[in-house]
Amino acid sequence: LATAVTNQEVANREEAERQRQLEADRAAMQQAIGGVNANYTYGSGPGGSNYKPNGSSARYGLRNVSRNTGAAADYFGGRYGIKTVYGYGDGGGVSDSDHPKGLADDFMISSTSQGTALANDVVRNAGKWSVKYVIWNRYIWQANTGWQPYSGTSNPHTDHVHVSFYK
Repeated sequence: LATAVTNQEVANREEAERQRQLEADRAAMQQAIGGVNANYTYGSGPGGSNYKPNGSSARYGLRNVSRNTGAAADYFGGRYGIKTVYGYGDGGGVSDSDHPKGLADDFMISSTSQGTALANDVVRNAGKWSVKYVIWNRYIWQANTGWQPYSGTSNPHTDHVHVSFYK
């Protein structure tokens, strides 16, 4: 009986520690994303494997990106004074990257506050821009899950805000 009680006490302490860590992670996430409403949702975009990019970005000289991706680069980049935006590319070895599809922008930021403001704005306007997901400062936002810790590639996305689009 004493062993069972001891085991239960250990299990209770472990669960309490897991809850404390979860709350600490949530607090860190909210600080990193600047209070974005994690419950924000919108309808999914059209996307599809047969999609062919045919747009560009006048401000940043992006080529081989979708019209929406190029327009978003110009809009958000200009709005936040971003000097460099990357679009079409090989995806840095990430097999499911949207960069080779012309459906992703990387906004190279000059400060954490600039990146947070940009990420918040993109999420608030996700439906309008057919945003698939946003990765910023070790967190990923998707409409169905809100902001979650990001543990994808070896890149923590602390020097740029990545935005992927459905179209």
